[in-house]
Formats: sequence, C-alpha cells, structure tokens
Amino acid sequence: HLYRKDGGPFYGFLVALVEREVTGMVHISKMDGMSMDHIEMFHATGKPIDVKIVSIDGPKKIDLDFA
Repeated sequence: HLYRKDGGPFYGFLVALVEREVTGMVHISKMDGMSMDHIEMFHATGKPIDVKIVSIDGPKKIDLDFA
C-alpha cells in the first residue's frame, strides 16, 4: 500500500510480511532513482515483492529495503 504520513506526500510502501503477520515500511529514500512507472507496478494489493529487513524497533517500526 502507498503510505502517506498524516495525509501528506508519498512516504513509502507499507508491506505485509505474511509469515509473521506484521507490516514493515520501504521508505521513499530506498526508491531513489525509480520511475513512477516502477513504483506504480509495485502498488498492487496481493502482488508479492521481495524485501529484506533493515531494522526492527518494535512490531510497528520495521524498516525494509528491496531484496
């Protein structure tokens, strides 16, 4: 899902980590240089993408990057 902090500009992707049943965030800084076409391609409910966990600061603060 596209994530907009407090209804503001695009902030990152909210990604469901199915095995753990939690969500993590791929911050917009990880998408530097990506075209909007690529970003829109990732924005599809149920479409799997490969991510890696960068850091965990609690169940609602999981930072991700593309694998």
